[in-house]
Amino acid sequence: MTEKVTRSVLVADMADFTRTVLESGVEAALGKIATMREAATLSLPTHGGRIEKLYADNVLAVFSSPEEAVRGAMCFNRALQGEVQVCVGIGHGELVRWAVDGDYYGLELNLASKLGEDTARPGEILLTHAAAGLLSAETRARCHGLTLGVAGTSVLYFRFDWM
Repeated sequence: MTEKVTRSVLVADMADFTRTVLESGVEAALGKIATMREAATLSLPTHGGRIEKLYADNVLAVFSSPEEAVRGAMCFNRALQGEVQVCVGIGHGELVRWAVDGDYYGLELNLASKLGEDTARPGEILLTHAAAGLLSAETRARCHGLTLGVAGTSVLYFRFDWM
C-alpha cells in the first residue's frame, strides 16, 4: 500500500563528516551530529517543516512549499552558528510513502538527495528545477542555474544565494 502526496523535500548532509572522524574520532563526530539534529529539530518546524528522518549525518524533512523549505534551510544553517555546516538539497513534486517502511520515495527526493549529499558545498542550498520554479519572484531572483550530470543525463538545478 502507498500514499501519494505533493510536497517539498529537504535533504541535509553534514559537511566533512568523514574528515571529522579521521581527524578527531567517532565521538567528536557524534557530538557534531547531535548539534546538527538539535538545530534541525528546533529550526525546521518553525518554517513548516516536518522532520521525517534523522539518519547518520543526514536530515530529511518535508514542507508544503519550496519557499518554506528555503526559509527553513536558512534558519537551520543560522542555528548551527558555524559550529557544524550542512549541505542542503531541496526538491518539490510527487512523493510516494510506502506503507512497508513508512519512507518517502520519488524522483524529486532522489534529486534533492543527490544535491544535498553529493553536490552542495558546506552552507549551500541547492534546488531542483521543479522546486525553483515555484519560488516567489524575489526568492527566485537569488537563484543561479547550473547543470549536473545524473544517470547519464544533464539535470538543471539552482543555487540559492543566501549568505
